[in-house]
Amino acid sequence: ASPTLAQTVVGRAVVEGRTVTLFDDNSWTFDTEAVADTSCQQVDPNVLFCDAGAWRPLPKQQEFDALYSWEGEYYGGLIIEKFGRDQGLNIDLRRTAAITNAAGATGTTPEMIPVIDTFEESTEALEFEGIVYTATISGTPFIFANAMFVKDTFSGQAMVWTFGTEFTDAHRDMVSEFINRVALKETPQ
Repeated sequence: ASPTLAQTVVGRAVVEGRTVTLFDDNSWTFDTEAVADTSCQQVDPNVLFCDAGAWRPLPKQQEFDALYSWEGEYYGGLIIEKFGRDQGLNIDLRRTAAITNAAGATGTTPEMIPVIDTFEESTEALEFEGIVYTATISGTPFIFANAMFVKDTFSGQAMVWTFGTEFTDAHRDMVSEFINRVALKETPQ
């Protein structure tokens, strides 16, 4: 199938190690670059999630580009956005957005979301800065750890959350486990 100028991309998939772009008119095309490692799921044109291990994929929901569960105890999500440093984005803006979104989900104000920790962690692919906060949604307490990164033309966050209000060593380990599976394509778009 060949794309036309008025097409809108509605999704991407990996078929036999090659990325297929799906368009709103039901046509598709192979991207020019092959995905080097078929053990990686292409989350976005620039970001991969590799060697998922015990992270089991879940259906995508709302703003998440990919969702996973670790034995029903921890949940991980990736949100990739098509703006970065070139558009004026920085980590402080990402943190503010995370807290503002949590406040919206709880029906409160950002000042009512307790931030209990911040962290920095580097992986082979990315440098993350993170924020840990709690939020009670529909009467259930959750603790979120959002590890964020900003590149020149795109940005993202890897969120790992569970039930409760304390950031335990096990949760911290799950954050490291999750973000170490996030990789960039060789040639970001």
